[in-house]
Amino acid sequence: QVVPRSPSPAAAPRLPPELLARVAAHAYAAAGLRALADLPRLSSAWRDALYSHHCDPIYAHAWASRYGAWSGDGCSAARGRRPQHGWRAELQASWALRAGVGTVRRMVAHKSDVGAVRICAARTRLVTVAPGCGEVRLWELRSRKLLARWAVPAAYVVGESARGEIIVVSNGHPFARFFALDPTEATWRELLAVDAAFLAPGAACSRLCLVIGQRLVLARCNSNEIMVFDLASGECSATLRGHNGRIEALAATADGQVVTF
Repeated sequence: QVVPRSPSPAAAPRLPPELLARVAAHAYAAAGLRALADLPRLSSAWRDALYSHHCDPIYAHAWASRYGAWSGDGCSAARGRRPQHGWRAELQASWALRAGVGTVRRMVAHKSDVGAVRICAARTRLVTVAPGCGEVRLWELRSRKLLARWAVPAAYVVGESARGEIIVVSNGHPFARFFALDPTEATWRELLAVDAAFLAPGAACSRLCLVIGQRLVLARCNSNEIMVFDLASGECSATLRGHNGRIEALAATADGQVVTF
């Protein structure tokens, strides 16, 4: 889901009244209210009922009665599995979409969880990456049209170059391969490859990779060595050493300096 701006409280999506009535009854029973003197306790019980997992069966039943059995909405979630953000959040988002509230847009695409998204090309393009199914997709934001897709196993977003290209790493074996995605032209090219043992496995590799201008900075896994590559040529332009122990993460300052941890 893409939410360019937060809706105002007045425009916030509301749950169906009959569903709120069931939640209120649950909160009343959970608070053990027996007299008017107990009413102050209802507010906390109401809050807990709305936002905790105790009312999940109510929300799950409401979802099934309105939209059928939960199938992950195009994702790999098994039927009956609790959505990642809970039944209340999923039901509220679906209710908002159908009611046309706010500026929420839903793009059902990947067959596994999305690991990273990046808005680029003057906020006209969206890049989504799903490491589980090994796929990178490029979208046009306004029309929600799929412009291109690439099969890239174990893909993770590294950063954006000075030319506006999205740098993606395929952290596989025997090599970790780096690619440049041009969101304006919808083109894809390979930049360079390093030994798979160079990077940390899985998503942890993204904290050891950094894009600054037209340079790709990589920290060797379990080492104190940093290598700087030129994105245009793919050649290593510098090797830095200095830490007494292994490097855990890289960061960049506003003026383009590299900070190592």
